[in-house]
Parts: sequence; structure tokens; C-alpha cells
Amino acid sequence: MKKLSLILLSLFCFPTCSSVAQPTHVSENISTNEIVDNNAQNLAIMNFGLDILKNSDITKNVLISPSSIVSAIGMTANGAEEETLAQIENVLGTDIASLNEFLYHYKSSLLNTDKFELHMANSIWINEAPNINVLESFLKTNTKYYDSSIYKIPFDEQTHNLINQWVSDNTKERIENILSAPVPKEAIMYLVNALSFDAEWQNIYEEFDIHQAEFTTLNNEKQTIDFISSKETHYIELENGIGFKKPYADNKYSFVAVLPNNNIMDFIENLDSEALINSLDEENNMIVYAQMPKFSADYKVNLKEILSSIGMQHAFDEVLADFDKLASVPENTNIFINDIAHQTTITVDEKGTEAGAATVVMMFTTAAVIFDFVEINLNKPFFYMIIDNEFNVPIFMGILNTIQ
Repeated sequence: MKKLSLILLSLFCFPTCSSVAQPTHVSENISTNEIVDNNAQNLAIMNFGLDILKNSDITKNVLISPSSIVSAIGMTANGAEEETLAQIENVLGTDIASLNEFLYHYKSSLLNTDKFELHMANSIWINEAPNINVLESFLKTNTKYYDSSIYKIPFDEQTHNLINQWVSDNTKERIENILSAPVPKEAIMYLVNALSFDAEWQNIYEEFDIHQAEFTTLNNEKQTIDFISSKETHYIELENGIGFKKPYADNKYSFVAVLPNNNIMDFIENLDSEALINSLDEENNMIVYAQMPKFSADYKVNLKEILSSIGMQHAFDEVLADFDKLASVPENTNIFINDIAHQTTITVDEKGTEAGAATVVMMFTTAAVIFDFVEINLNKPFFYMIIDNEFNVPIFMGILNTIQ
């Protein structure tokens, strides 16, 4: 039996905490006038999602929401400068001004009905400490483009519970504990995105469409589970896989599934964003008799290692990070991203789909003194030694003029 693999990047097209004061909106209802190339932004977000997927451990179930991650990083990037900002923009595949405009218009365009709903919310949690001065311009930008709620509170051992509750409220209790430990004392700000997705199928499955069949896992194990059968009209053909697009109610959103020709690892490694996007719009006359499993999946990951590996190193570096547009802090300290937490969940059955996602960017300040730095590239002949650290005795000493 051929292996069935569902590639789940995002289903999203591309309340106030009781013990926290009402969120502050620094600026509201500000219209924007920039013209944004939506196709370029769609491609950038698709590329970004695939970059994360290709650098994940895909021997296990993986589920990410590029929409959520991009929103959280986008808010953060509004405080970045110089090389830190350049690296973030390079990884995202777009400049921050264009991304701000695109996400503003996308969120503003969301229409919800009793058959489908995509809810997106953003918040910024600021440590109300005397040595931290968050810049008004940073807050205005994020309330303007991201409709971010601003919470200013003293960070303590209960802060993570307040953020978890906010996330839970904005994901219909699907993401419960994205922060598992108290907020460290070095934290100055948490930037949070949360979203929930609910949609009925355009054509609800009947009882006779449900049957049991075998699913072959990556390890060639057989699982007997419920499958749902349907006839679909949007066939997808890629160079290394075939699939279908299945619409939800009113054709606002669709579920996309692709079956690799070979194994899932090769498929993901060679998956091309442009070809994938083009396949979503191509018209064809092929009828697809589709069978797919009912399934649920939960996923949680810290993104620091992945994002660093694809080019966003400076933002996580205590010395090199440049977030001078975010806040002013005491001399000899610096602001950097400690980590980015991401958590998702999904359930797909005969009625439709329920899903949730959240992303938390954790901003810290350095506790140690920040030194000047210099970069040294040993790309020409150099002198080297191996020494005893206690006595400085040279155990080896040499000159490298050529590489053997």
C-alpha cells in the first residue's frame, strides 16, 4: 500500500486576563495607503514556511503555522535595525514595511460566518521595570499594523500564567500552556500571536463515506483507522507528487493534501514554493476520488535553532543583536531574542477542521557587560598554538601556509 503523507504548513490562506489591566492601544484605526504586491508576500510566506519545514525533524509529525510565526516576528522586526533587521528581512523574504502592510490588510479582510472562522490576535507584554523604556514609535507601529494589545505589568512568577491564559482565550482553549515555566528576570518583553481556525467542509461527509482502512506509517507500520472518501474537482500535480485541494464552506478556505511519488523526506527537500502556489490556481478537468484519514496532531517547537540555521543569527546573539528601535536599556546591556516558542494543534474529521496556533517571541536583556567585538577570518597564512591554560606552556606551535 502506498504511504499517505499529509503536508500541513498552514490552513490559513495565505479577552483580557482577569488580573491584568485592560490592554493599552497606543494608536487605533489608522488607515494605510501603501500598495502591496500580494503575490510577492504570499510567495515570501510560503517560502518561509517551507524553509522551517525543511529544517525540522520530519521523521515525526510536524505542524506549523507560517501565518502565526510571521506575525510574531513581524511585530518584533519593527524594533530591529542594521544587520539584525537585514537578516530578519532576508529570512522572511520581504522588507518589514511591505510585510506590515500586507498583514494589516489581510487581517482587516477576514470575514467570519457560522460555517468558518479565522481569528487572529496579537499582544505585547512589557515588563514594567524602571530601567526599561519601550519606545512609543515601536508600540504605535505595532498597534497600527497588527492591532496589538499592549500589557504593561511587573514580570513575576505568575506572568507566564497570564500569557498562557491570553493565548488560551484566543485559541478557543486549544493552546493551553505554550509557556511551561515562569518568565525569567532577564525578560523585558514577550510578543505573542494567537490564532484559531474553524471550518465546515463545503460538502459534509455522510456516514457511508466513512470506512476503516490501513495507513502505512513512515516506519512501514500498519494502522487501521477511519478514512473519509469524497470526489474532488481540483487535482494537483507536482514534479514529485500528486494531490488535491478540498474546499471548506463558501470556498473561502481549502485543505490541500499531496501524496509524494517517493518518500516524504525527498518530497519536502525538493518542494518548490512557486510550483506549489501555481498548482493551487491551475484549472484542470481531472476528477479526484480522494480518501484521507481522520486525524489529530499536536506540535510544539522552539524556533531559535531553526531560524538561526536559515540566516537569522544576529537577532538571537546577546552581543550582535540590534533592537535599538524597540526600547532603550541601561548602558552596557543589550536586547536580544532569547527564543521563539511555537505550538499548534489540528483535528480533521468528517465535519471539517478545528485548529489553533500560537507564537511567543521572548525578548531578554543581557545581564553581563557588552564588549566591543571584532571578526577574525583565518583565510590566509596564520600562526597557531595548543597551550596549557593553567601555565601557558606551548604544547604545539605552528604556522599554516597551505591546506594539505
